[in-house]
Amino acid sequence: RERVAIKEIRKSYDYDFAYAKYFEEYNLLEDLLLDNVIKYRSFNDEPLFYQLLQRKTVIGSDNKPLYLVFINQPGYDLKIFIDPITYGILRLEFGYGNGIEPIFNYKRSRKLMHNVMRLDKLIEFELHNEKLYLKYIKTKYKNVWVNTETGKPDQTTQLFQELLINNINDKDPSWVSSARKMKRYGLQYQHRDYNKEFWENYNVIKETPLNKQIIHDLEEHGALEKQFEDN
Repeated sequence: RERVAIKEIRKSYDYDFAYAKYFEEYNLLEDLLLDNVIKYRSFNDEPLFYQLLQRKTVIGSDNKPLYLVFINQPGYDLKIFIDPITYGILRLEFGYGNGIEPIFNYKRSRKLMHNVMRLDKLIEFELHNEKLYLKYIKTKYKNVWVNTETGKPDQTTQLFQELLINNINDKDPSWVSSARKMKRYGLQYQHRDYNKEFWENYNVIKETPLNKQIIHDLEEHGALEKQFEDN
């Protein structure tokens, strides 16, 4: 488990749909951090995986050469960008699933099966004082919820998660005590007072088509700022 202390948090109104229970039971931030396959070395260990790996040299965004280790198979795409001098992993791109057949499934209730149809993942690391640290991680899950009584899809959803590390303290880091550590249950229940002044100077909602749609959907229940204040 990751040891994370939450200092500031803002929340919209609680989820109001049939699959809310799934999001209430799990700490999605912890799940996202545990998706760091580099740190936890959770690569496929089957011989076929390594047989499929290929390598070539590419030019990075700073016009410097990088090693690219990759797999490009139907329903399975992997790209790992590696520094040719230190052999440090700088970036990982991963896609799994053809969108037709489930890659994982979980029975959420007597009547509901959760099928994960596609997973896309991006992880980036940044060099800081000659050491690589996690900089950015993003995951997107395409889900189909199936009614087990009828065998037909009940709903299609997407879970989109994004984490940006904007400050690294390697001079005087402090241990996150058990009392300060975030809880394992849903983030919406981990209460902190809404700090309006902090969030006014720390706007992380980017102007992208997806985020505009998310904001539009959330504001069906009222102005987003009012939701933050009430929660």
